[in-house]
Amino acid sequence: MRLAFGLVALMTIAAASASLAQQPKKPTKPHVKNQDITKGQGQVQGGDGVFGTTYTLNSGWNFTLLKARYSIEPFNSYNTVLAKEDEKLLILTVAIKNSLPSDLFFGGLEWQAVDEEGHVFPSGDYRLNSDGNKGSSPTLKPGQGIGQFPDKDELAVAFEIPTKSRISKLILKDGRKFVKGEEVVRYFIADAAKKDRDGQDGNPKNTIAPLPAFVRDPSDKLGAVALQTPVIKPGFAVPTGYYSVTVDSVATSTSEKCKDELPAEGKQFAIVTFTVKNIWGKEIGLFDLVSTEFNKLRDKDGEKYPVIDGSGARKAKRDEAVSDDLHLAPGESTTFRLFYEIPKDAKVKSVEFGQGNGRKYIVDAAAN
Repeated sequence: MRLAFGLVALMTIAAASASLAQQPKKPTKPHVKNQDITKGQGQVQGGDGVFGTTYTLNSGWNFTLLKARYSIEPFNSYNTVLAKEDEKLLILTVAIKNSLPSDLFFGGLEWQAVDEEGHVFPSGDYRLNSDGNKGSSPTLKPGQGIGQFPDKDELAVAFEIPTKSRISKLILKDGRKFVKGEEVVRYFIADAAKKDRDGQDGNPKNTIAPLPAFVRDPSDKLGAVALQTPVIKPGFAVPTGYYSVTVDSVATSTSEKCKDELPAEGKQFAIVTFTVKNIWGKEIGLFDLVSTEFNKLRDKDGEKYPVIDGSGARKAKRDEAVSDDLHLAPGESTTFRLFYEIPKDAKVKSVEFGQGNGRKYIVDAAAN
């Protein structure tokens, strides 16, 4: 009787154990930090980056993002980056140091900049100021670094960004070495990143310096949005393509000659004097800076006038064409004039100019 009772008890316990073993385990929900909405990119594990903080990366670099700024000047590197007519540049200044016990080649750390609408912009070449426009791909010995003193020798990388975009997030495509499985570091930009859209609110330390005042859209408090065609005064130098250009003066004349001829009956010459400086890292000619397509004069009645056909750039002090072979070395400048023929009673209102693939400007002739 006792034996039968014992067998029944053992059978009951075994059945209960089997029933428990067959019950499915409750699935665990994976923890996803900093949800990324970047278009075309899935979420990867990443940490939160802070400007000025040094991280040891999986690649072996001790890395610091020192600062960031918007710019419209050319970024001289191996493949020079230009702010085109509807663009600005984002420039990051960084520092690296080899944390490994062996030599380490720096081929460039890859970035993505993400704007408030989720558009992604890749980084270009790195530039070390002391390397000029050759780019920067050094091999550093253990403990050796570059970029730690940016005022003396800046290490930087540039992005081409649309005029109206505001960057809310920067993604360094290399994770921190001592965080298991980390693939990227994300920098959430102050006053631009929002938790519901970018995964996290911006860090107050992660600020991007604004555009220069003359090109900045005053309606954008972050200074990230550029005016499409800024209005400037004569005498103010602005970058366009490979050049810095100043409209020195806008004048009219009925006695000045162009190509050894006076203005036609009932006409006058409008004469615009330019000073141009090469701000690129290589020798350059005037190219399409003097093109009739990109340089137009407008009178106060709204009529537009092109540069006189075939006149080209004229010498600053005499009626002579500037040589087609004229080239400017880096940092070199020259002054020339462009001639427009307008009605004798017309008053010049403005002059539009710019290199063909560069940003355009309007000079207010009334402020001359």
